[in-house]
Amino acid sequence: MKQDSNTIWTLGSGNWCINSEQGYVLESFLDSGKLTERNRVLFEQLYRSYLDQNSGKIFPPEFKYHPETGKPLKRTQGFNANDVWIAPYGQSVFIENQNRKDNGLQYSRELKTLKNKIQTADEKAQTEIPFSFSGSMEFFSICVGTDIPQLIALNKNNGDLYLLIEASNTWEKLDAISSLLDGCPKEWQDYWGIESYYDVIQKKHILLLPTNHGLAELSINGKDLKYSINYYGSGKCLGKPIYWNNHIYVPISHNDKVKIWNHNDKSYIDLSGENFIQYFYSVVFDNRNLIWLSPQGKCSLSLDIDKKVSAKFERWLPNYQPDFNFGSPFMDKEGDFYQLFWKILNIDGESQNHRVYIRLNSENLIEKMIGSPRFTTGSAAYIFKEKISSRKNKVNIWSDEQNTDHTLRFIPLMEDQDSNKDMVLGICFKKGSETIERILSDVKHEISFFIETPDIEPHHFFSGLYSDSIKKSRFFYHHNHLYFYHPEESKLQGWEVEA
Repeated sequence: MKQDSNTIWTLGSGNWCINSEQGYVLESFLDSGKLTERNRVLFEQLYRSYLDQNSGKIFPPEFKYHPETGKPLKRTQGFNANDVWIAPYGQSVFIENQNRKDNGLQYSRELKTLKNKIQTADEKAQTEIPFSFSGSMEFFSICVGTDIPQLIALNKNNGDLYLLIEASNTWEKLDAISSLLDGCPKEWQDYWGIESYYDVIQKKHILLLPTNHGLAELSINGKDLKYSINYYGSGKCLGKPIYWNNHIYVPISHNDKVKIWNHNDKSYIDLSGENFIQYFYSVVFDNRNLIWLSPQGKCSLSLDIDKKVSAKFERWLPNYQPDFNFGSPFMDKEGDFYQLFWKILNIDGESQNHRVYIRLNSENLIEKMIGSPRFTTGSAAYIFKEKISSRKNKVNIWSDEQNTDHTLRFIPLMEDQDSNKDMVLGICFKKGSETIERILSDVKHEISFFIETPDIEPHHFFSGLYSDSIKKSRFFYHHNHLYFYHPEESKLQGWEVEA
């Protein structure tokens, strides 16, 4: 609305004064009276004003065209509105009536190669962002009230939220409008995951977070550095929420039993079969089945021919124990899911352990013997340095081992969900001859980071000494940069990527 008496434009971005030399000048932001330097920096980060390239004059972000000439205005700094990162693997937000494409596996929406193709593992990162928070962190590049993604850090231990102030490379802690965000149950923090959707009107990504007090719907207002929370379901979340067949489901403890919370209908689904409190470390799904996995058994949702959902729990057989240390369950070329298990046999009075893969979406026991485990993200799988399976070749994970010198061991952490790209991002243990047990232990190991694409040698671009690097390492993208986080570091490491 134009207020002629004061030559002020009151817009959603703030109050603007018309200046003959500079064009439009921001007078106030957030109804805070006189504009402070802190608010000016935050404003420019959230909005990135429009610029007339001929005159150099600034226009409010609501002005996409010059009010006199009608010519398009340019942003003072470019960005890609589609470069959104939803932790932990960068899946895109769900769209109504369109199921996710990751099947619960460690698929990323779009992995990218580094811009500097000759970056070596011995070189420092191109950029660093210091931090002082401690705990188990996850990172998001999301919209928080404008169309420019902002970097948000979440502490899964206590629910603290931070927004990166890019001009100073510092973190601003967000305040709660009312309820505080609770932490994620510590029993399955390493296997954490969320759902999200985009509110077009508010220009916000709404996050659905599993917490100790139910499923939390989180909305962040970047302008005033605050967030709001609504809780749903009256119990501790026991696994990650999943958008499946146009509904969001999450296992929750309710009256000392496991129930499935249907977030769309705001109702519980009872489990048939045995029922006791347990924590689900992994989940897979297709169009007909949604399966959460715990050390004790599997909780399955099934869709019948009338599209009615039923839920049941089944214990693992007594001599089978799942092993969740090697990444996601494996999906074969037929779309069936397999989980790695220890099969415990008693032979001549002695207990012997063998590794097998068991099919999850089957009423009958179907197992595949294997000599040694493979690290996998769902379709990509590695034996030491050799990539034995990918989205393209679909070799079964239990295939015979190939000849290898055992000098390196590759651990994939994410793979691109686009089979044509067939790209993997992960970590590499420098001393591949070490035992798997030692690699999975808490001792420090020298590792490097790698990106692998078809027909090109893996690109190793950073190295360091870390403990528990498989579960604690996090990669994410923000504003055309790939970043790495580990709780033993005091800064994020970053590299520019191909646009």
